[in-house]
Amino acid sequence: MIFCDKRLFDQYMKKDTILRLMDEWSEAGDEEAPSQKWLRALPPKRMTFYFMYGDLLFPKKRVKVLDVGGNWSAFTRKLGEMHDYTILEIMDIPSIPFVKVVKHDWYEDFGTEEYDVIMANDIFPTNDQRLQLFIDRFLPRCREMRLSITWFTEPKFYKTMRVDGDEVMYLQAWDGSRVYVCLMEWVDRIIDADLDGLFKSRKSIFANGRQVCIAFLKGGLA
Repeated sequence: MIFCDKRLFDQYMKKDTILRLMDEWSEAGDEEAPSQKWLRALPPKRMTFYFMYGDLLFPKKRVKVLDVGGNWSAFTRKLGEMHDYTILEIMDIPSIPFVKVVKHDWYEDFGTEEYDVIMANDIFPTNDQRLQLFIDRFLPRCREMRLSITWFTEPKFYKTMRVDGDEVMYLQAWDGSRVYVCLMEWVDRIIDADLDGLFKSRKSIFANGRQVCIAFLKGGLA
């Protein structure tokens, strides 16, 4: 597990590899991509992206990757060139050479393919609280799973509305204890697990006060 704290951020910013590569690899139209805009504007997101994707951008071998909620940026094209790369996403994504895009909620049935790496960056559990269901469904289908996981130390909630009705709902973001309970089921699968670190007091490097860690899990095919 990697905790995205200020010490790690300061170390990353000495080189800011993702910004350098984005400047080098971007082509016309890339700056309109939502993910590209976020990476441009938010250095902490670039750091998280680096630890999630960095080794895939400097690959020693070609691997089969499923990126859940991956959206798109200049890096999408490169990942498609370097790997057998599939994005599973509910949002519209333009056609990108060498990249397979499946427009589905991950919970829907879209086949039983197996992968070297299955990853979800900046999705769970703030945007999607079905973290336990996701791990249970996809961990058996990969050699490695990578998850960036978000939680808050102070109460955080959002006023929302159901898209299939007119019901207003309040969605409370997870705290460290809820993440702990969820991940404990797979603690023997988490590489360098440090679940107690979820309770450590850290000053957030993100504008909304969230805490982020990256968990690497040994998949069922490992």
